[in-house]
Amino acid sequence: NVILLVMYSILAIFSATSGKVYQRGGSRIAMLIGQEAIVISVFVVIFFICKAFKNIKPIRKLSKAGFAISLVTLLILVLPTDNVPLIHRASINGEYRFIKIYKLNILASEVVKVSIVAYIAWAMHALKNGGTRLADRLAKSHPFFAREFGRNLLYIGIPMGVVALLSMTTGVTNGLFVTAIMFGSILAGGFSKKDIAIYIAIATAFLLLGWAVYKATDSPKPGKVHETLSRLYGRADSTGSKRVYRWLTPLEKQIQERSETESVSAVISANEHLKGFVAIHEGGLVGKGPGNSTQKYEFYNMFSDYVFSFLCEEYGIIFGGLPLLLIFISILARGAIIARNCENMF
Repeated sequence: NVILLVMYSILAIFSATSGKVYQRGGSRIAMLIGQEAIVISVFVVIFFICKAFKNIKPIRKLSKAGFAISLVTLLILVLPTDNVPLIHRASINGEYRFIKIYKLNILASEVVKVSIVAYIAWAMHALKNGGTRLADRLAKSHPFFAREFGRNLLYIGIPMGVVALLSMTTGVTNGLFVTAIMFGSILAGGFSKKDIAIYIAIATAFLLLGWAVYKATDSPKPGKVHETLSRLYGRADSTGSKRVYRWLTPLEKQIQERSETESVSAVISANEHLKGFVAIHEGGLVGKGPGNSTQKYEFYNMFSDYVFSFLCEEYGIIFGGLPLLLIFISILARGAIIARNCENMF
């Protein structure tokens, strides 16, 4: 499955980067070689890690710091670190997504995903095997933490909630992905379905409360609370993230509600997801064929967020989209089976 995904990435990077190469210069071959060099380097690192750490205990101990790593990473994005020397946040499309350490750009969401999943694995192992020292100390003065729900909340629920909330402030899509990954991790690990239902109910209540506060603080001169919440609930006239608004509002209505200084073409260009739908529609069942995509010239980052749409345009639903979905479903299913059958919860 991993090899098949690498093959898909080779096809996507080579064919989908024409617009980016045209915009920035260079060649697709050079970009392909650079990307594949990264893939090979990662495989080599993973191989040596597996060889060096045959005993999983050191990795499990390191995973305990996963929540702290996620928290620090997200705080760098949320707090005004633009002018901090050596390490600061960097924005793209109006949202802070990268951490810049000297000249190295790190995609913060990937660090958070890996770190929080590793932490959840450690926490579930600790809950199952009695490694909950903090909960034991708190239980002496607060009996709530002696109960299973209290321990689960302390080690799983609260960290998940903090990471989900901070991730949402850095970008709606990123926050939803991170939240889905966390819930998928605890579900695959056999976490209490009752507790999962409670966490979902709490998250829903917070979303509704946030919406109420957002509407209550709406005014011609909104304050910081409204500005922060606008990242999640923002409409066309807000300065926060507008993605949810674009997803849920028909294009014709967006054009009607646009600001006086915003052109119709700007509104259309901002709806990147529509270009993805166009690519899927134009590809049909069998696709246009390798190298024949037209949307990659309209959207230069087609090879990243919208690579699925690109594959459907060139290779169709049958040869591009469906096999890719089956590969991911297979990986998820195998991962869940392995997780449930491991003697060691971590």
